Amino acid sequence: MRKFLILSLVCSALALTGCSASKFSRVVREPVTTVMEAQPAQAGVAFVRTTAFGAAISAPIACYKEELDDYRFLGVLNAHESVLAMLEPGRYVFVVGGESQSAVKGDLESGKLYALRVSPRFGWWKARFKLKRVEVDAELAQDLKKLRRVEPNSLGLRKMARKMEKKVNVIKNAGAPDFLTLEAKDGMPFEEFKVLFDATSK
Repeated sequence: MRKFLILSLVCSALALTGCSASKFSRVVREPVTTVMEAQPAQAGVAFVRTTAFGAAISAPIACYKEELDDYRFLGVLNAHESVLAMLEPGRYVFVVGGESQSAVKGDLESGKLYALRVSPRFGWWKARFKLKRVEVDAELAQDLKKLRRVEPNSLGLRKMARKMEKKVNVIKNAGAPDFLTLEAKDGMPFEEFKVLFDATSK
């Protein structure tokens, strides 16, 4: 039993400190502010993964709109990567996969940017991930300049999207009442964020 426990901890440690490139994503060069300017009626949610901790494990993210039960796969985050999701305003549940699921409810307003950090933690067999609300400020602007922005490629949309839909269904069926909430007031208007972004160096 002791040997089994030690082996499990070693495997988790290796997973949390390794490094690999995602085969489910493609790199996007376009600045986030350009995307926001092109879609002013949408709401933006930036997902950031700022450390190398847990780099060997990818973090798939998805969401569904509560009123419509509308599922959407958003992408796969590796270490030092970001994803920008442009969504219709409304109430959503955001989910990150891993050994277990973590979810955040969000009430999004048109023309505002919100942010969530994807934070890895030790799991039993592989890394777990936690979604945490992030202040939309100059530090986030700097992160979004430094991090590699990605979006799903064709393999990600074919394979990971189906896999994540099952995890999202677990969250739906559980109906957990203690989700962290991303409130409408937590967002920053696109125009204000662009000023921060343009004034921030990498």
